[in-house]
Amino acid sequence: MLLMELLSLSDYLGEEVVDRDGVPVGTLRCYWESAPDVPEFCGIELKCHSVVRVVPVQFSRNDERHSCVRLNVSAQKVETAPGWDCSIELDGPLQQKVNAHFGLIRVASHSGLKHFAREPGKSRTGKDSLRKTTRKGRRG
Repeated sequence: MLLMELLSLSDYLGEEVVDRDGVPVGTLRCYWESAPDVPEFCGIELKCHSVVRVVPVQFSRNDERHSCVRLNVSAQKVETAPGWDCSIELDGPLQQKVNAHFGLIRVASHSGLKHFAREPGKSRTGKDSLRKTTRKGRRG
């Protein structure tokens, strides 16, 4: 499993996400990082719903040829993953819940994961069009 680099991940915000069989799952809406340039989780907005599901970044890789993000898990696994608001930092209990959902046991959680998302209506131009939030709280 490949860990996506921050630059690659930011370049794919707003792009399609497909499962291990190439079935479209949704769109990469945001990601959370534990330290500068260390992404930990992806926020994927499902195709049929406006809910964002959280997926550990190690289950994703960019597909430059098809301009999408590929996951090495099933669409069903993503659809049943814990949901969260892209504008809120991920707390430790949710990180543990997400990791357990994907079968990652004994993974340390990080405090105050920072959120990154592309501003609505912006094109894929890189880090300059990214919005960083540090709001703490719980999902609504």
